[in-house]
Amino acid sequence: MRQLVLVMILATAARAADTPAGEFTRTTRLAAKVTLTAKNLPLKTVLEQISNQLEANKLGRLRFDIAPVALSLIPATVSVEVKDAPLSEALAMVLGPAGLDVKVISSEIDPKDGWLRIVKGEPKAAGPAATEAEEKDARVKLDAAKAAIVAGQPADAKFLLTFVLKKYPTATAAAEAKTLLETLRP
Repeated sequence: MRQLVLVMILATAARAADTPAGEFTRTTRLAAKVTLTAKNLPLKTVLEQISNQLEANKLGRLRFDIAPVALSLIPATVSVEVKDAPLSEALAMVLGPAGLDVKVISSEIDPKDGWLRIVKGEPKAAGPAATEAEEKDARVKLDAAKAAIVAGQPADAKFLLTFVLKKYPTATAAAEAKTLLETLRP
């Protein structure tokens, strides 16, 4: 638990330019656990379910904005099953196969401050699910990367996080590795 708190403190320091609303979305909402079961539902419905869960957990209503460049990539329907996963992982599972990603809007002059913007991302192949052994190895590497961050070794952490993303792209730890890697980039 202490390790997670230190990682969050380091991530917050790295994002010093965030507004309070942007920081809350990045550090609290994206880390919140969600459960989703959607079979051929419109993306809007799935995003509303996510927002309702966050609101029910007293984290406020999360709103989404779609970047114009991403409009053509929005899938007609989405199918996903997620149980007690961080919101960042759930969104990667929902949006990733369509080549979409999210960015936190963090600007005091933007009325959408604290919202998530759906943007064009790197296309991700759905691919086969990671095996149990791959999931375990990815989690071990992710934990080692967190320890490297705490120890003040960001280069080692970046190496391990990149390794997880490349070798285990479908592992549940991959979404968290991506989020941590973004916090380490200048």
